[in-house]
Amino acid sequence: MLYYCLSALYIFFRFGTNTTYLSNAVNNYFGCNFKRLINSYRVARAKELLDGKDCPVSELFSRCGFASKSVFYVAFKKVVGMTPLQYISQSRSPFMIQRN
Repeated sequence: MLYYCLSALYIFFRFGTNTTYLSNAVNNYFGCNFKRLINSYRVARAKELLDGKDCPVSELFSRCGFASKSVFYVAFKKVVGMTPLQYISQSRSPFMIQRN
């Protein structure tokens, strides 16, 4: 489960490192900041739930660790390039185009 309170500060305490080192390591290894990295994992989980048809859209934000629906929708659109409803519509279309 991805918790909404997951932060660089939590990781700092958990692994005994400082936030500057952690931030630099994430930037160098993943090419993005910590928040974007965590959100990309949360959005990937949301896509899994949407593809599995096991979770209503109204519950996605909390099940994927987002604090609110609005933050979830902004992050989803930034990562995927469309809203969750557009994603559902496209993924369930009989003429969908596979993207790699």
